[in-house]
Amino acid sequence: VLLTYPLQLRPAAEVIAERVLGQPAGSSGPYYGRLVLALFTGSLAIAMGNNLGLMIGLIGSGASTMLALILPPLLDVLDDTHAPSLPRRAFHYALVATGSVLAMLGVYVSAKDLF
Repeated sequence: VLLTYPLQLRPAAEVIAERVLGQPAGSSGPYYGRLVLALFTGSLAIAMGNNLGLMIGLIGSGASTMLALILPPLLDVLDDTHAPSLPRRAFHYALVATGSVLAMLGVYVSAKDLF
């Protein structure tokens, strides 16, 4: 975990630096921004104690489903460089609906176990 945490934190730090702090794309922002983000997530992990696995499951059930099933078809439908056919759009919307239901179900189950 010690070696992979910086790899996991880098994309989040870049997005926060670009959207919130107004830094150029590709930079992870000033040192204090990364430090605050690392301290916050570390404090959250310490505060969760024995429930850390459940908290990771809660976050992962929503975020992983979003990355795998919801965002790719939405980006393909919203892409202006090509117009997907009607069956392809229907399939993409079905994937988005299925992914949304699965994400909500996963978050519900994880939250129920956590709380």
